[in-house]
Amino acid sequence: MNPADGGIQVRRQLAFGFRAPLRWLVEPVLRRRLRADVEAEVRGAKRLLER
Repeated sequence: MNPADGGIQVRRQLAFGFRAPLRWLVEPVLRRRLRADVEAEVRGAKRLLER
């Protein structure tokens, strides 16, 4: 977490490693799916912290 104008900037990162050719198939799907999951997780954490 880093101080930011009007609040705190939060970074959340997940890292996976796959060998080719599985990487070419799985990585784009996970990138789209996990982005939405992580954004929802951060919104949920924000709601809890603002109580």
